[in-house]
Amino acid sequence: MIKDNLTSRSIRNNNSYNILKALVDQQRLQRSELTVYSKVSVITVNKIVDKLLAAGVLTETTAESSIGRKPKELTFPQDLGFFCCINLCKISQIGYFIYDIHSKPLSEGLVRVERESDFHTALGECLFQIGQAARQMAMPLLGVCVSVPSVYYEQEDAVNCDLIPGLENIRLKKLLRESFCIENITIIHDVCASAGIEYRLAHTDSLYYFYLGDGLGSAYVRKGELIQGDSYAAGEIGQGITSFEGEECTYESILSISGLCRQLGASGQDELEETLKRYPAMGTIEKKKIDPILGLAGEFLYNICWILNPGMIVIDSSIPILAELIRFVTMKKCERLGSAPIGNHVSVTLPMEKNHYAMKGCVLLLVERWIEKILEEASKGSVLDVN
Repeated sequence: MIKDNLTSRSIRNNNSYNILKALVDQQRLQRSELTVYSKVSVITVNKIVDKLLAAGVLTETTAESSIGRKPKELTFPQDLGFFCCINLCKISQIGYFIYDIHSKPLSEGLVRVERESDFHTALGECLFQIGQAARQMAMPLLGVCVSVPSVYYEQEDAVNCDLIPGLENIRLKKLLRESFCIENITIIHDVCASAGIEYRLAHTDSLYYFYLGDGLGSAYVRKGELIQGDSYAAGEIGQGITSFEGEECTYESILSISGLCRQLGASGQDELEETLKRYPAMGTIEKKKIDPILGLAGEFLYNICWILNPGMIVIDSSIPILAELIRFVTMKKCERLGSAPIGNHVSVTLPMEKNHYAMKGCVLLLVERWIEKILEEASKGSVLDVN
């Protein structure tokens, strides 16, 4: 891959990005502190900050102090705007979450979906409530990110509907543009968003994220890049085939929540969770039903170590005890890596981001794209174009 040449304009935009990102992360900084966090020279910081102040992107106020000098601090305006993340990954409900630019939750809401045919209506009610929230806060909506349960096809503006048929024929990006009159719209597969936030939190160059829920999914991040494949199908491991108890089947039919319920005779997720919680105290005969399933997951993840060679594997599930059991089995399998003829090693962990429905990965992505949009406008010769 040939890297883009860094022109004087792109260098300025990189500096501006670092300054804005530092303020997103730290919330308020003095100019002298900003040079440290952004790794930009004092002269350049002053030039860029003056332009950002003139554009109304930042404000500068005197810090509150009872003694000594009162330095000035840079912050984003309180009425700058907000970001909204929508969770479309559940059949029975649609959740939305509102954040400020620092990813601080401001409010949230939930719309129930009574029947599959009502999904479009429920989504419309969700968008109406978000619009109401915007009017009550008297702030502009700066971006929307939608988490979906499968592949999103940008050109067709369509979501693969195998898990939630109610998404069929809904043109999400078109609907959001018409509802909110904004362009900063991101639609992302939920496992990709989760893998992204786990990668940010981890100390590794590569990470494989494995999720067991209504379906079975995964995502691979290497050096900050999400690897999605030619048809955006990389990570759709649920569709992979294996042999289980003498029959050819998909991984999803065995390892998804519905697959586990069917095999273990559980009526639903709650009963399945209670069954798995009893696993440590189970006798040998009772464990015989569960051990082959756990072994299948552990074997698959062991093989991932040789196919992708990630530095870290994160195992996640809507049933936490299930993720814990699979992690234990996978770690035992991966002990073989140390004695393999080719050197290999991996860290197997549970997720560090516990609040799945806060969708931290989604809001961080939105904020970054908002910054990029500001700088894109700057590159066209606006007030941020520092000479």
